[in-house]
Amino acid sequence: MRTLFIITCIANIAFAFGTLPWMPDAMLISIIAAHLGAGVLIGSMLTETGLELSYMPNREYYLNEENRPKTIRLYRSFVESIGVGVMLLFLFIQWVIGQYFQADVPNLVETGVRNLMIGFITFFVFLIVECVRLHLAFRLPKGKDIS
Repeated sequence: MRTLFIITCIANIAFAFGTLPWMPDAMLISIIAAHLGAGVLIGSMLTETGLELSYMPNREYYLNEENRPKTIRLYRSFVESIGVGVMLLFLFIQWVIGQYFQADVPNLVETGVRNLMIGFITFFVFLIVECVRLHLAFRLPKGKDIS
């Protein structure tokens, strides 16, 4: 998953720079801020500090010495997966915006809004699935009791 995350980050940056000539000046600052913000957020979540601050069911079991390495791997895989989703969403948003500024199509605004809604809904469904997957990964194994 890490390789896919790195590839989507590089693709996102390359696409962002490739679409800069189409964008008005006001959009440039927003695009740069969004990329930096997402990078800092995802990067900080990949550290153990993010792990200590996050909500996790059955913390006592999963953060003990024996299970901590597996827990960190699961958590990082989750964050990388979310990172890939965020980068793909950014690529899609930039593509829709690029279409808007590049073309002179009568119904482009309605089409763009529809496409953005589809993109955001798809991302939120993906996010819900990943959160459920993470929650299920941290279920207490049968026969284990942390009380």
